[in-house]
Amino acid sequence: MEARKRQYPSDTGYMLLTSKVVTYCLDALVQSELDRLDWPISQINVLTLNLQTSEMD
Repeated sequence: MEARKRQYPSDTGYMLLTSKVVTYCLDALVQSELDRLDWPISQINVLTLNLQTSEMD
């Protein structure tokens, strides 16, 4: 039991770190794409809203 208890915090920490890194990389990718395309902010906001609502379904 003790070994399993000790394992969980590091697992969740690793998962959190991984998701943070993935999110950061995605953000950087999107940002560089947007810089390249030079999209207007309003279009980006619409895209973001669409992504958020589709995730909720």
